[in-house]
Amino acid sequence: MTKLVLGLDIGITSVGYGIIDIDSGFCLDYGVRLFKEGTAANNEGRRSSRGRRRLTRRKENRIHDMKTLLQENGIMEKDYKPINNVYEIRCKGLHEKLNNQELTSAILHITKHRGSVLETVDDDEEASADAQKSKEVLSANSRELRKGKYLCEVQMERLKNGKVRGHSNNFKTEDYVKELREILNHQNLEESLCDKIISIVQRRRAYYEGPGSKKSPTPYGRFIEENGQIKQIDLIK
Repeated sequence: MTKLVLGLDIGITSVGYGIIDIDSGFCLDYGVRLFKEGTAANNEGRRSSRGRRRLTRRKENRIHDMKTLLQENGIMEKDYKPINNVYEIRCKGLHEKLNNQELTSAILHITKHRGSVLETVDDDEEASADAQKSKEVLSANSRELRKGKYLCEVQMERLKNGKVRGHSNNFKTEDYVKELREILNHQNLEESLCDKIISIVQRRRAYYEGPGSKKSPTPYGRFIEENGQIKQIDLIK
């Protein structure tokens, strides 16, 4: 059997190769493959896309866990269908008991749109500008809520003007939680169930847990794979 050796010369923008027959010393093939050099813009685009995928995945997990909790406690019925006027339902829930369809719609809507937590500004100039803009929007919306209104009441007013969506509709998670607590206070639910609902809405992965999950382990996060087994490790905070 002929013995062949593959040689590689790996560079930043190219990979050179050669294949040699050891017995005869004959070079069977050689060449080079060129490719574009990676740039900071490419890396930023990949990070942004990866971040969006993570946010989408975590939102889907949050909604799934909330649906499971509501179904187990007899709130979300099998024939449940989302209600269109969910802002009106949320406002209604501030003062009176909702039926199961209405309560499910209100809770799931808040679970999906649960606001932001933004405490720091990034070092990158462009990211810093975006973060600062978000902080300004959050501060402005917080001032409006200090007038004695709940978040859904502010959103209802904006909805009448067709401006309930967009960057200006960014509120803090604590504002959504405050409204949700008031809605739950009128629903005759057990306190332990209310706490579980609130917990799902406001949960966030701590920075020290890193990326990945039990279904998608990574050497850089809490879940790693060793010898074909998924292992959860304790991380230093």
